[in-house]
Amino acid sequence: MTSFITGLPRSRTYWFAEYFNGKHEVLNGCKSKEDFYERAEGYVNCDSGLIISDWREHWPEAKTVIIHRNLGDVIDSLHKKLRVTGELVDFLYKQAIALDSIEGLHIPFNEINDRLEDICKFIGEEYKSDYSDLMIQKNLQLDEITGDVDSLMIWKEK
Repeated sequence: MTSFITGLPRSRTYWFAEYFNGKHEVLNGCKSKEDFYERAEGYVNCDSGLIISDWREHWPEAKTVIIHRNLGDVIDSLHKKLRVTGELVDFLYKQAIALDSIEGLHIPFNEINDRLEDICKFIGEEYKSDYSDLMIQKNLQLDEITGDVDSLMIWKEK
């Protein structure tokens, strides 16, 4: 079953992709919308850029988990990995507002570990306590933050 986990950057989307043996930032590298649809089909897709796509139109029944992280904390975390510009801060602010309007299960960032069973149940995945306890101990983060501008442009086409 295709499902999605999204949030601002640095909201554990990479960790979730590993947890669910899903896909992370599947939007990157797509040459067309159809490419995205094919890559995402049947997986738990964990992508902080999801809101720029038309995932809801293509998968209207897909379960979506939205992770809410404090914008200041996101910016602080991003500062460790890249140069944060005013333009990026403006984009993140707009993204945070857009996340509020997504229908799905909304989880505060600091409640992820305590709500893993709820998240699993919501997206239709089996919750395994021992596995969850093991994964919680792992600090899984990408060393480098990348984005594919060409892939993002496919969503600007009409």
